[in-house]
Amino acid sequence: GYAIAKNSARGMIDSLNNVIIPFKYKYLIQNEDNYVAGTIVNANKWGVLNKQGEIIIPYKYEMIRLFSKDLFRFQKGKKWGIANLQDDWVLNPEYDYIHDFYQEDLAMINKGKKYGLIDKAGNIVVPIKYDRVYYQDSLIAARLGKWGAVDKQGRTIIPHIYDDMSFPNNDRIPVKKQGKWGYINYMNELVIPYQFDYCSMFSNYYSQPYTASVSINKLEGVIDLQGNFIIPCEYQSLSWVNGVYIAKKDNKYGVLDKNGKVKHDFQYKDIMKGEGSRIWGTTDGKTYHNLKR
Repeated sequence: GYAIAKNSARGMIDSLNNVIIPFKYKYLIQNEDNYVAGTIVNANKWGVLNKQGEIIIPYKYEMIRLFSKDLFRFQKGKKWGIANLQDDWVLNPEYDYIHDFYQEDLAMINKGKKYGLIDKAGNIVVPIKYDRVYYQDSLIAARLGKWGAVDKQGRTIIPHIYDDMSFPNNDRIPVKKQGKWGYINYMNELVIPYQFDYCSMFSNYYSQPYTASVSINKLEGVIDLQGNFIIPCEYQSLSWVNGVYIAKKDNKYGVLDKNGKVKHDFQYKDIMKGEGSRIWGTTDGKTYHNLKR
């Protein structure tokens, strides 16, 4: 069905313009299985309809978010829970918030200031006891005073000894210890020493080899997976744009290729991204010219 608005009210029609759901709803949210959560104008309560427009969950919740094929998350009073499409509660409404699903069908859930993870069946797979938790690249990072990592059974696999931890990728986890950042692998082995004021997760833009942005003494550079400098930390700013780096040095902008070779000298007051693969530069702050990549 297609959701459309009419006189500030929402409804749904099919491909032949037949009305499936009448135009009396303030909000409508449809999932991939064509179930629809909605609230009637001026009613302020949410329910669930099937793809024929029949009410299968009455309008009694403060808010509903369709969760998975058979479940939805709901707000009852000020608390959140999970129910199935027969309106049986899978998780009682006792949580402060239940977040959207992300990688590998896990969602963050919190109660007070403590966080955990649940699966799409509504099972709590990581206990709600952490100061913060997130999931990325098969790693569940969790803070319990200090940052570490746990598996899907909540067992500690990287000890909670780090002051900070960022998103992992390709067996490289940015971690902070004693004021400096470095990288460990999934075995908790230090693979790139603590030397950075900041470091990003590794990425492979446009199928290039994996690289990460790093900074030392407020100057930025780029390293490879082994910690070798592709671009030394000597730039005030460094941004990957349309297959090149826009760099700032001595308050002027220039362009570097992926290996750090200067393509356009540092003579520009500003360089900006253009349409497609173009980049534009100005020397006077007024007129921009297309810079060849």
